Amino acid sequence: MNVLVIGRDDDPSTNDLISDLLFRGHRATRINGSTGNKPFTMELGSKNGIQCSFGGSDINSYDAILFRKEHNPFAFDNADRHNDDMGKLLEEIAEFQRLELRQARQVMYSLASIPAYPMMSAVASLNKMLVLKEAFDVGLKIPRTLITNSKVELLRFVRDVGQVITKPINEFYPIRWKDRAYAPYTARLTASDIDAMSDTFFPSLVQEEISKVYEVRTFFAANRCYSMAQFNADHETTELDFRRYDEDRPTRSVPYKLPLGMEQLITDLMAKLGLSTGSLDIIRSGNDYYFLEVNPVGQYGMVAHPCNYNLDRVLVEMIEDEAR
Repeated sequence: MNVLVIGRDDDPSTNDLISDLLFRGHRATRINGSTGNKPFTMELGSKNGIQCSFGGSDINSYDAILFRKEHNPFAFDNADRHNDDMGKLLEEIAEFQRLELRQARQVMYSLASIPAYPMMSAVASLNKMLVLKEAFDVGLKIPRTLITNSKVELLRFVRDVGQVITKPINEFYPIRWKDRAYAPYTARLTASDIDAMSDTFFPSLVQEEISKVYEVRTFFAANRCYSMAQFNADHETTELDFRRYDEDRPTRSVPYKLPLGMEQLITDLMAKLGLSTGSLDIIRSGNDYYFLEVNPVGQYGMVAHPCNYNLDRVLVEMIEDEAR
């Protein structure tokens, strides 16, 4: 089996997957950040029908495509972005390129007649609100969520639900400036924050804060849930966002088994979203589980290593089974 792997230079999970593919006697062609500007062509309407090639090779000459991480090989060097107005313009162009590449990749997966595993969806990210709606529809509990640009509506929402948090509407996207990255972490929205806001503001996502006992990270693959519990509720740094990791006080992470009914609801949701793999964030509050979001290209190593799950092998065997 010959697998085309599309990723980034800085993704260690891609290295592990390729090592397992090679160990099991398969071939792997990797295209990442340093080689991502290889020829990419799609054509419709020619006498030869649909044509789709990547890196000079017909996409269908591979047995499977695996997309791990997004990278824009045409992005401007960060140094070019520090020139005030011109820098802002370059940033806008870079974002436009990123979205254009994402759309092109979706078409590539649709045109390919071989199994495609964009880790494992046709998009690298999902609309959070739409995913929450789908989760609610299949029977999962979700926090009440609002997107608004109105202070009046925000105050009404706070009166209804109590304490709220805010997070990006879109995926995690750090702002890079002067050799530093500023990450948009989840944060609690206080009364003084709201008082200081204008009557109208940039559209923002606000969510009911769920009091948690612990968090559950679940990696879904091959119709199974591989879960890990993280006990971070009593730490002010990681209380709202586990990504604000404290090296001096590591979070305790242990293997975890969700109730069978919860796992079935997750399986139903993933099927509805068309995802064969993904990383899910869940909160345990009292006796209830609340679904927060799913990342189709989430890092599974953070679950695999602490819990001794051999997820590289699980993914490779999943590809082997579906390629037969």
